[in-house]
Formats: sequence, structure tokens, C-alpha cells
Amino acid sequence: MPSASTLFTIYLVLAIIGASFTIFSFIFGGGAEDGDVHFDGHADASHPDGGSSGITLSDLLSLRNFLMFLVGFGAVGMEMTSAGYNAWQSSFGGVVGGIVLAAIGFLFYRMIAKQQGSSVTKLGALAGKQAQVITSIPEDGYGEIRLNDQFGASITLMALSKDGPLSAGSCVEVVAVVANAATVKKVA
Repeated sequence: MPSASTLFTIYLVLAIIGASFTIFSFIFGGGAEDGDVHFDGHADASHPDGGSSGITLSDLLSLRNFLMFLVGFGAVGMEMTSAGYNAWQSSFGGVVGGIVLAAIGFLFYRMIAKQQGSSVTKLGALAGKQAQVITSIPEDGYGEIRLNDQFGASITLMALSKDGPLSAGSCVEVVAVVANAATVKKVA
């Protein structure tokens, strides 16, 4: 049986390793695309709606959950060793503490993923919207239009006219958007 100080040191190191990598991944993680590597060898990117409605085994066995387990295992094992419990008791308590902390972390990250939203403008969704010409559109060239996207944000796009030249201030309708350039027609 290892001594109490050796057990305490082992638990402390495990807790520090788990906490360090958990904090690192939380700070420097994937941003909106919060990718996570799973033990079954595939990578996953969480979706704003939280992905599928079910919980899969690979969701539970992710690297993030393993690190949270290490933190709980190390912290509870350290406390139980300090309180005078033997190696088997402190290890069992560590396993229970690790499972509890990993479950809390899993639910926390899942809650955050469900609250995420996307503010990316889908250019294809602009077709049919009305816009205003802000830089005149010549007969065979490009000008600029301004319109509001699906979030109400004002955006500016290059535009090509189907109806010949259009002067600044004209009201137009977006017919299509391809490669950040809109094709527009004059609104009667």
C-alpha cells in the first residue's frame, strides 16, 4: 500500500492535469464550432441546437468528460486521503467524485451548446428581399446595394442589374446571390 503522502501527491497531480487541460480547452476551444475528440476515434462539432436530441456513448466518453472525471477523481481522492481513509476507500470516493463532476460538466457544456446561435448571413436567403442601390449600377458592370439580412443587420453587396443601368437611390429586388454578388431587378 502506498503511503498517504504518495496517494495525496498522485491525486493532486491528476487533479491539476485534468483542471489544466479542461481550462485550456474551455478558453482556447473551438469557439462557435466547439469540436471535441471522442475515445471511439472520431471528431465531432457541436451544433447550435445541441446536435441530436439523444445522448450517445461517444458524447459521454469525450476527452472533455474524461478530463472533468480526472479533476473530480483527484480532488475527492485527495480530500479522502487527507481525512485518513485508506487507498481503496479514497479511490472509490474518487471514482464517484469523478463521475459526478464529469456528469455536471457534460450537462453544463450541453446547456451552453443549446444556447448558441449563429449570426452568419446566408446569402441565398437574401433572394426576394428589397434593397437600395447605393452606388450606381452601369449596364455591363457592378454597383452596390444595401439591404437588411434575416437578423436585421445592414449589409452591402456588389450588384449586377437585369434591367440595364440603375442610379443610386433606386429601389430594387434581389433575384439571386452568387459569390457575394447580387443580381437585382428594378422594383416598379
